[in-house]
Amino acid sequence: MWLVEQHLLPCPFKFLTGCDCPTCGTQRSILSLLKGDFLKSWEFNPLGLGLFFLGSVYLLMRLAGWEKRMEAMRLLSFLLVALVMFRWIGKLVNGSCFD
Repeated sequence: MWLVEQHLLPCPFKFLTGCDCPTCGTQRSILSLLKGDFLKSWEFNPLGLGLFFLGSVYLLMRLAGWEKRMEAMRLLSFLLVALVMFRWIGKLVNGSCFD
């Protein structure tokens, strides 16, 4: 276990409601990603992988000098937010928001 895993921030939404928020699991997702476990990262929360992907694409576009084509980043960001929200709503509908 990494030292940082002992110091993850608690979710205020979960503390108040007892239910996971849309971003719950993102810290664990990013830690799994840093360990190279992409499947576990996705299972914790797709947001971690999505942020890594968006950050990588953004960095590559900046390095390539494609600042004028950044509207693609807005679309990818919107799709990532939609994925996270649909996942969260699905958990609420299935009654599994307490995982």
